[in-house]
Amino acid sequence: MNYDKLRQKKLTLDGFRPLPPSLLQNLDEWFMTELTYTSNAIEGNTLTRSETALVLEKGITIGGKSIQEHLEVNSHTSTLRFVRSIVNKTMSELTINDILTIHSLILKGIDDNNAGCYRNVAAYL
Repeated sequence: MNYDKLRQKKLTLDGFRPLPPSLLQNLDEWFMTELTYTSNAIEGNTLTRSETALVLEKGITIGGKSIQEHLEVNSHTSTLRFVRSIVNKTMSELTINDILTIHSLILKGIDDNNAGCYRNVAAYL
């Protein structure tokens, strides 16, 4: 798709603004579920999209799935919420603590020994 077509679609979408609060909430929930599902699936999490939504929205556990897979959903969601809370910071306002908090939240319950800490070994490809 070329830039002009994309720009036209953006203008069309902007014509519907402001979006109703209920639609914004729906989009927010969809985005949270979709991003959590796809991010975790890339890393090998076997929860389906609908199972991810159940864990997120209802807080239930899915039979036959590991506790780690459930923790990954919760950690990813907590991390996204934190990132949203700092999204309006400028680059100069972001701190090392912000970055370490993101790292800590994403690994919470999964790798607590390394969560929020600098790596102490070299990374290899």
